[in-house]
Parts: sequence; structure tokens; C-alpha cells
Amino acid sequence: MRPILTKIDIPPSWLALHLAGAWILSLVSPPLLGAAGAWGGKLFVGLGALLMVTAILTMTRHRTTVV
Repeated sequence: MRPILTKIDIPPSWLALHLAGAWILSLVSPPLLGAAGAWGGKLFVGLGALLMVTAILTMTRHRTTVV
């Protein structure tokens, strides 16, 4: 593996890259998608929250820790 790839493959750098991508997308999407984009975003946030709750309940049911 190349030395540069070992430095990039750490979670904080992936988080920073995804936050930058989300910020750039937020600048482009309102004029592009309008109200449908706002509703779609709310839908995806709600589905993500539902998925997190489901995962926590599943881990609790199997008596394992939630990290």
C-alpha cells in the first residue's frame, strides 16, 4: 500500500471529506431540487434516526453494549 493511502484512511479524515461534500451539496441542491429536496432531506434524516433506534433496540435485546 502506498504511504499516502495509510495517512488518508483514518476516520477523522473521512468525516471531514463527507462534511465538505455535504456542505458543497447544500450550496447546489436548493436551486436544483427546491421544496422536493427539503422534504427529501427531512425524510432521509427521519429514516436515519429510525435506523439508529432500531439498531439500539436490537443491541439491547441481545444484551450487548451500544457504543
